[in-house]
Amino acid sequence: MRLLKTICLCLLTSLAFGQTKLSPEAKKKLKAQRIYASKYNRGEFNVYKIDSIPKDGILIYRGWKVKYEDKPDFANSNFDDSKWDTTSTDKSFNNYPSKEKNYIAWFRKKIFIDSSLVGKPYVFTVSITGAAEIYLNGKLLHEIGQIDLDPQKAKTKYFKIRLPYSFTFNTPGEQTLAVRFLFTPQREIDHYQDKFFPFNIRILKLDGFVEKILSKETTYALATGICAGLFFMMAFIHFFFHQYFRSKKYNRSMSIAMVLFGFYLCLLRGGYVYDDFQKFTNIDIIRSIFLITAHIILFNAIYEFLQYAKKLLFWVIIISFIILNILLFVQKIPSYYLFVAYGLLILNYIFLIWKSIKNKTASGVVMRNAVVIFIAIFVIFLISLGVYFAVFNPNSSNNNSAFDAILLPIFFILFFVGPQLSVSGAISFSLAKEFVKTNISLSQKLEEIEKLSGEKQQILSTQNEYLERQVNERTAELNQSLENLKVTQNQLIQSEKLASLGELTAGIAHEIQNPLNFVNNFSEMSVELIEELKDERSKEKGDRDEGLEDELMADISQNLEKITHHGKRASSIVKGMLEHSRTSTGVKELTDINALADEYLRLSYHGLRAKDKSFNADFKMEFEENLPQIKVISQDVGRVFLNLINNAFYAVGKRQKESRETDVSFKPQVVVSTRSVDNQIIVSIKDNGTGMPEAVKAKIFQPFFTTKPTGEGTGLGLSLSYDIVTKGHGGELKVESKEGDYTEFTIILPQQTA
Repeated sequence: MRLLKTICLCLLTSLAFGQTKLSPEAKKKLKAQRIYASKYNRGEFNVYKIDSIPKDGILIYRGWKVKYEDKPDFANSNFDDSKWDTTSTDKSFNNYPSKEKNYIAWFRKKIFIDSSLVGKPYVFTVSITGAAEIYLNGKLLHEIGQIDLDPQKAKTKYFKIRLPYSFTFNTPGEQTLAVRFLFTPQREIDHYQDKFFPFNIRILKLDGFVEKILSKETTYALATGICAGLFFMMAFIHFFFHQYFRSKKYNRSMSIAMVLFGFYLCLLRGGYVYDDFQKFTNIDIIRSIFLITAHIILFNAIYEFLQYAKKLLFWVIIISFIILNILLFVQKIPSYYLFVAYGLLILNYIFLIWKSIKNKTASGVVMRNAVVIFIAIFVIFLISLGVYFAVFNPNSSNNNSAFDAILLPIFFILFFVGPQLSVSGAISFSLAKEFVKTNISLSQKLEEIEKLSGEKQQILSTQNEYLERQVNERTAELNQSLENLKVTQNQLIQSEKLASLGELTAGIAHEIQNPLNFVNNFSEMSVELIEELKDERSKEKGDRDEGLEDELMADISQNLEKITHHGKRASSIVKGMLEHSRTSTGVKELTDINALADEYLRLSYHGLRAKDKSFNADFKMEFEENLPQIKVISQDVGRVFLNLINNAFYAVGKRQKESRETDVSFKPQVVVSTRSVDNQIIVSIKDNGTGMPEAVKAKIFQPFFTTKPTGEGTGLGLSLSYDIVTKGHGGELKVESKEGDYTEFTIILPQQTA
């Protein structure tokens, strides 16, 4: 800070218009203070004389006597320390002995207190990296941390911001300030050895301390907060532009870079409030990562904005920048290499801007504007600083505080965030300008459209009427097509029902043929037996064979019983045909699922046999015994069984025809099984036919979808079956299949008995 003040004074001497003249007494006193301070700094005095406490306080860091031993007598004011080494406490840890374990050193300082300072309240503030005990004339004033040679018991502190401790000078004259300090081999500060010192002590007036410290820290916090807020604001602006200008990807990079710069500034002052050095180290690492990453992303964003290819030079600079910052952080290279790291970026920025301006690109003009903005702000700052030094007395302590409180924060804002915000602001301004131009262009086009709309309103009205007529005509045509489609759909459904009925009728005809044949055969045999009985009865009584008559009567009676049995069988088949052909009443009745499945399995098989005499297949019934009856619409469920079983026989018959030459051992088989599980009746119809691929299985229940050749199927059988099971009975119809292996349909019906 002192170096910065000196630089500003040297730079701005030429800008000063005149200085306020000091009184002769003030000049004489100022000269005496300067001579005494100069001699003291050269080590000509062993005792530091204090006759007044300025508003900024007195920083005691030179002329300390140091001894790397630990004795309680070292705190006494009358102890002779003339043979001790002399040091300054503002020297970094590199200037002190380095050991592998904790050790204690004593620092002593002689001060002379004027009688005017006795009995008044003062505070001393301490900046420290370690643990210490502070004594005044052998009396312990304050203890910071805990001093112990055992690393487990020692507690060190880190305070970058000075903490205040109150005290008073009880007597005038020579006083002894002693500090017992603990040095520790802290590995976490190895890469900070040249940055941190053991301790500094500053003595201030109590009444001016709060105003000075709070004013200074508040001003710096305010400056940092303003900078961080500006970065976050620019981040939001670039994010906004990124949402509306997706093609300009550099806005995303700029937004991320601005956010990282903002977080870095938030952590810049926040890291000083921790009394634990490890916490400070962690914060320092995080903010260093933020700063390095932000510069890299900003560097990449400028390349994207200028539309330059990222060639070898780009990657060399990025890698060099990262390596140099890492080496600087771990203290492997001197700190002045920081100028090399950032110098690489700045030189490349200058080259890119010069190249863009030379090529007369629009982006080059924007970057030129960024440079102009930064230079203009810098010139305004220099002029303001010159006016300040011309009007106010720079040697005054009040004005010195004003310099710390106002101008230094402005200097910090200008040089730390100026380049980044200038680039970001110039790019944002160019995008805003482009955005405004686009809005103006759209507004002009909108006005032209509104003018044209008035002229074409009549034309549009006429066209609307014409289109409305066309829509009405097309709607009428579509309604007629829909009616035709409904009629066609009903016809197809009816055809499916008729086809199902035809297959059922063929099965019934084939099934009823057997009992009719038995009736005819036994009737003819009974006629012959009756004729034979008549012949025997026509003989004389003595010639008649009564045993033969009884045998003939028994045969006739047995034939009549068989005729009756087969007649009833034919009657039940006819009754079933009539029930199937009747329209479903929709009334659910208790039904024996085993009997229903058995009946339709046989009818399906005989129906196919009646149509194709060469067809032959094995069918099995695996019915659970004592299967409970459930309420279903028997005609509808029977139609489902018939459709599924017909498809099963069709599939095995097709595979049998296809495998006659390739697999003579193939035996077609259809298995119908029933079981009761968890109040559900499960009916499975499985065949070892052709199976179906996944694409077919996904569409198998869609209306009008069929795998059969044209004319053999309507595509409604499975669709109607699915609706009957799911919508009509609240059940499920599933299919599992493997192409070339098997197909299994599973019907799940809820077990409702009431």
